Amino acid sequence: MNIREKLSNLHRKLVISYEEGEKLGNVTNLYFDKSNCSILGLSVASRFSMSDGDSFIPFSAVHKLGKHVVIVSGKEDLVKLPQDIAGNSLKDLKGIKVVTQDGKHLGELLDVNVFAKSGVISEIILFGPKKMKIDVKRDDLSIGPDAIIVPTKYQKRINDIDTTEDGGFLVHTGRAHLTVTESIKNAFVGMTSKIQLSEEADSIHQSFMSEDQLKQEPQKTNGRKLVDSK
Repeated sequence: MNIREKLSNLHRKLVISYEEGEKLGNVTNLYFDKSNCSILGLSVASRFSMSDGDSFIPFSAVHKLGKHVVIVSGKEDLVKLPQDIAGNSLKDLKGIKVVTQDGKHLGELLDVNVFAKSGVISEIILFGPKKMKIDVKRDDLSIGPDAIIVPTKYQKRINDIDTTEDGGFLVHTGRAHLTVTESIKNAFVGMTSKIQLSEEADSIHQSFMSEDQLKQEPQKTNGRKLVDSK
């Protein structure tokens, strides 16, 4: 199953090395390979930076785009941020015009969804917010410095994003992600609440049982008296 990931959700996520199990830093930006409409790599505010700026990790070294962390192969994959990728980041492309091949303006880029495994763009999210599915393998798309050009037929693929539902774009961007510690804490609190509810239910059940036994006791006593009287 191709699980999609919204790129803006990766911003500031913790980056951990698979080989060393060590914290490398936090994601600061995402960069595109414009020729094939996929993620080229990500920049990291790294503890092991070889310069004053951010380090760079190619997407080929990414093992997993997790809910709370990004897992990469190892800290040896950290390299100096290439100078030739300037202008190819999500921050640089945000607000760029999206137009069809016949010149129709569809909107401005707000974000993108990618397939988590391959890093290929699956949807373009426009200000509104609206989303538009794209097919990089079948259709001819072009990402330039001033515009993203898509097939004319794509104007029929634009749909509104329901922001009233949990998981909608505005909900995601307006709510900070829980840290791993906070998630564990919430899970523990939830488990404790279930235990307390279970104990309360048992207590109530026992209370009802005691009342029933009290009601039934005189009947048993009367029953014995009747038998004795005979």
